[in-house]
Amino acid sequence: MFNRRGELSIFRIGLVVGIIGFLAIGAGVVAFLTDQASRQVPLDIALYPNAQPWGTAELRGASRKLLFRVAGTNPDDVARFYQQQMSEFYGNNDFTCVRTPASGEARPERGVPNPIPFQFACLFDRSGFNSTQFTRVVI
Repeated sequence: MFNRRGELSIFRIGLVVGIIGFLAIGAGVVAFLTDQASRQVPLDIALYPNAQPWGTAELRGASRKLLFRVAGTNPDDVARFYQQQMSEFYGNNDFTCVRTPASGEARPERGVPNPIPFQFACLFDRSGFNSTQFTRVVI
């Protein structure tokens, strides 16, 4: 930092500051790329206990759709389980699973042999800058 005469060298100080700046920029780029890479894989959420695989659906691109079945369980219990998962995921209770319709049962459509009376949808979203990563659980 000092020159031969014992005085502060502006050149050496500038060189050290420049090197530290380049290292900080490099660390930022590495952190950004690491974060982006972590969002290139599916967002896995814990399954409800005793959930059995029931198949997959064909999707394009980086999407996947997995189907599971839980025998002998009330849908409200499954929704409570995923609501607890959402509270842990987000760290608060600001986000909730949404029931459709909000109360009662949906009006069955003509020609639909096994109508779904209601459903819960729980969205786990970890999207960030220039990337999307989420899992939607439909009960």
